[in-house]
Amino acid sequence: MRRLATRVVLVVAAIVALDAFGQDPADPAELDRAFAKLLEYDSGSDTATLEFITAYVDRATARYKIRVDAEERLLAVLASRQSSAAAKKFTADQLYRLCDEDTVPDLRDLLLRRDTSDLARKGLELIAHPKAVQALLDAIDRSTGSMLLGIIESLGNKADPAAARVLSRTAKAGNAAVCLAALDALAKIPGPEAMDALEWCRLNLTPRMRPHATDAYIQSGWLSLEKENYDTAIYLFDSLLIDVEPIEVRAQGLRGLIRAERDQAVPTILDALSGDEPRLREVAIEEAGKVPGRAATEAFIQHYPDLKPENQIVLLHAFAQRGDAAALPTLVLATRSRLPEIRRAAIEAAGAFNHPDVLQPLLKAAASGTGDEQRLAREALARLKIPRMNDALVKAAMSADNGVRYEAVKAMAARSAQNAIPILLRIAERDVKEIRIEALKALGALATQNELPFMVEMLIDAWTDENRTFIAQAIVAIAHRSPAGKARTAAASNALKKSSLSDGVHLSLVSILGDIRDDSGLPALEAHARTRGSESPMAALKILVNWPNDLPIDTLQRIASAAKDDRQRTIAFDGFVRMIQRPESGRGADRTLKYYQQAAKIAAGPDEKRAVIKGLSQIKHPGSLKILETFLNDSEVAEDAARAKEALTQSL
Repeated sequence: MRRLATRVVLVVAAIVALDAFGQDPADPAELDRAFAKLLEYDSGSDTATLEFITAYVDRATARYKIRVDAEERLLAVLASRQSSAAAKKFTADQLYRLCDEDTVPDLRDLLLRRDTSDLARKGLELIAHPKAVQALLDAIDRSTGSMLLGIIESLGNKADPAAARVLSRTAKAGNAAVCLAALDALAKIPGPEAMDALEWCRLNLTPRMRPHATDAYIQSGWLSLEKENYDTAIYLFDSLLIDVEPIEVRAQGLRGLIRAERDQAVPTILDALSGDEPRLREVAIEEAGKVPGRAATEAFIQHYPDLKPENQIVLLHAFAQRGDAAALPTLVLATRSRLPEIRRAAIEAAGAFNHPDVLQPLLKAAASGTGDEQRLAREALARLKIPRMNDALVKAAMSADNGVRYEAVKAMAARSAQNAIPILLRIAERDVKEIRIEALKALGALATQNELPFMVEMLIDAWTDENRTFIAQAIVAIAHRSPAGKARTAAASNALKKSSLSDGVHLSLVSILGDIRDDSGLPALEAHARTRGSESPMAALKILVNWPNDLPIDTLQRIASAAKDDRQRTIAFDGFVRMIQRPESGRGADRTLKYYQQAAKIAAGPDEKRAVIKGLSQIKHPGSLKILETFLNDSEVAEDAARAKEALTQSL
């Protein structure tokens, strides 16, 4: 922190010193001392001098008179044989902030010195003037080795077409390293000059260098395309499509040509699709969807009927990628093709269009297509984001075609179409069996607890047990998605109280409340379990026995005490004892012992008594001993009670 504070103070002092000169340059003597110190600077030493000079250059960037002086001083340090590499690097960085075409002659001289060549050429790269390019070109024949390679690199970075001819000559005359550097530089230059130079290199360089020349040629083509020099790019990429070229070169040529031709590329794509070369077909397939413009879509449509099926499939996928509504009539017609592979491609492509015209074809494909066609159509229907799509599905659900109606109902559920609930209720109440069942499934996914009373009435009025099963499944699904509480059980609970209903309806209602498992449904189940009937009271009792908490425990005790039906009494007693034993009840030992006392009084037979004794043996409380003593005079379980009492006494 102390060093940082010192540096800040020095910089501020330098700026204040410079500002003291007003409109005039800084004190020449002071500047002379600073630049003299810079000559002696080595890495890490005397940072105050660097900060002073940096502040001086800051001022020079805005003042021409100061700029001239600063530039002369910086060039002197850079040219000095006494200055270190670190001093030269710092000096060059400051000079880059000031240099312009007037600096070119000095940089040109420094370009041919090994200690300053790299610094000078980077400065020339920054000067946007023909003189800078010419200085680099003049140095080509006067330099060798790493200096030459650096100068060639800078010419590439300048990307000036004027360098193309010299670079191509250098590539031909130089060794491998120079040749590669020249090719790399030419690849960075857009336009016909570099293209011509690289084409010459491809034809005239040694076989070993020609692949590198081809790579550079291709890079130049992409650069011309990036710069929107389309004519040059078209010529270049088209020249790569001859049969003698390697297939990957031809593939790049085709890709570049298609992109350079833009909306005029349709014939090129169709030619490649019709050819025998798989790699070129692959490129054409990838690029077909990227060609811009309505004109290209219309050209594809015009040629579509004349293509082979495999190429028609390519265009169908390209239509999907393009998303141009002009292709919809062709695509819709293809969904009815006699060829299944065409139909599948058309259905898949239709899913990419958020357009009302694809709804009916997709519904029909889902209704009558093969397995894959159905799957693709249903997936596409779920993805569609057409405005008022759900309204369109409701309308389709009321059409004359039962297959379309079925698929429309199915799509409603997949799309969470809440506005379809009223029509789904109508369909679920009275319709063709398959559509009715699908509507019930949809209601299970979409309806709210507000629809539960209507659904329960529908269940009561159902003609068959099968209908009731599907309605019951929908009711349970709705309830599970609703908030816990009375609202999701009230309709079924109220209906269960109606003695006028058949036992089959009661059985369905009991099953519904059991599947919902909400405590608000317990009173209705408890009341029904105590009634007489064939199956539904017993079903209610079995649900109470397996209830997730011990709220039904008193009802089970009463049924076990009063039931006249042995089967009903046995189930109730078994459930009562198991519910007493639940460790998670949290009711406390005194209340638990009270229940065991009741169980001991109503236990019938040795098995029920042993169940009570076993439970008591787990409760380490004096009250357990008193209840166990009531079994000591019972010959059926006296020994069991004695053993339990002895073990419990020892533990206490």
